[in-house]
Amino acid sequence: MVQSVAAIADGGFTILLRVPGGEEQDRWTCSPAGLANVGQTFFGAGGSPLPPGTTQFRHFRSRGVSVPSNPDVGSTWTQVVTSEARFVLKDTQHRERQVVTTSYRAVDDESVSTPEGSYQALRVEILSTTHKTSPELRVDLTATTKTTQWWVTGVGVVRSIVDTGSGTPTLILLKTHDISTGRG
Repeated sequence: MVQSVAAIADGGFTILLRVPGGEEQDRWTCSPAGLANVGQTFFGAGGSPLPPGTTQFRHFRSRGVSVPSNPDVGSTWTQVVTSEARFVLKDTQHRERQVVTTSYRAVDDESVSTPEGSYQALRVEILSTTHKTSPELRVDLTATTKTTQWWVTGVGVVRSIVDTGSGTPTLILLKTHDISTGRG
C-alpha cells in the first residue's frame, strides 16, 4: 500500500491510501484536542457505480479523537465512529451500518526497529469493538480487534500488530517514508 497526504488546510487534511484494486480517502480534522478521522470513502478500481466485490464507505458521525494533541505515557482516550456503507454482492446492492468504539492507551516509550530504521516510539494499545448490521444480509454481529502501534513524532505509525482473534496477528512495518510539505 502507498499512503500520501493531500488537501492540507488549517482545519484538516486528507490521507490517500492506494491498495491493489482501489483507493481509500480519509478526511481528518485538526483541533486543540487532537486529530480525528471524520470521513472515509473507498473506491474500487471501477469507480462508481460500485463493481462487484467493492465497497463505498461514508462516515457520518465521529466523537472523540484518534490522536490527541499531546499523548503521553499513561494517557487514555476514546473515539466512536458511526458509518454506513454500500456494496455490491451477487449483482445486488446492500447497505451496512457499523459503530466502532475504540479505546486507546499510551503504554510506554520504546525503541522499535523497522526496515526504514530504528526509532524511539510511543507504544499505544488499541481496543476496537465493531457492531455491524446489514438488513438485506440479515447481519447483526460484534467483533473485537486488539492493535498495538508504535508512534513516532514527525513520522507517524512505524510498526503495528493487529490481532482480530481469528488467527495469526498481522504485522505492519514502515518500509520507507518521505515527510515534506512542498513549502520552502
